[in-house]
Amino acid sequence: VAILTERSPRVPGLVFWIVILSADVAVAYRVQREVGPQGDEPHYLMVAQSLLRDGDLSLEKDYAEGRYGAFFDQGPLAPHYRVRGKHGEVFSLHAVGLSVLVLPVYALGGYPAVSFFMALICALLAREIRELVRTVFHDRQLAEGIGWIVALSPPLIHYSGLVFTEVPAALLLAVALRRAVTDGEWTAREALVAGLALASCPWLNVR
Repeated sequence: VAILTERSPRVPGLVFWIVILSADVAVAYRVQREVGPQGDEPHYLMVAQSLLRDGDLSLEKDYAEGRYGAFFDQGPLAPHYRVRGKHGEVFSLHAVGLSVLVLPVYALGGYPAVSFFMALICALLAREIRELVRTVFHDRQLAEGIGWIVALSPPLIHYSGLVFTEVPAALLLAVALRRAVTDGEWTAREALVAGLALASCPWLNVR
């Protein structure tokens, strides 16, 4: 990558975007076929399904009726919760931000659509980091090299297609940082974008 970025002309942004998005989609497809949702992933999907089907965050019926069977077929799925609600309901211990974010695509195509959507977010993050480096250092070659390395290396490529909060949170942070380091006075739009991006982070996870 270092040699190519040093000796080659700048790769057009559209080419970078197409190559990275294609790689992320391919990884997401393999994840769906060979792994499926694991760990916290099915629990985020459970909340999205409850919002879509029941219009609430209570997962009592969802777990009792095994509704996770639509995307999780590895036996009973134990609820992730700390305490029950005042009426004995189960509420997920996970922040609802990711479930709300993927809700429209889950409604359109279930888990596969969500997985591909997460691959799209990975590609957007790689592009945003590329532009962030260019904005900070004013160095096209450095931004080009880091953009490719970040996009095609762990940890980002390993997250492609996975339903976790890290990549959306990183994208929000990168968007806010790029606006923060832009030369000159902030426009109202830039301030609004950066503020909304940072304000959204706690809804994904409190870490």
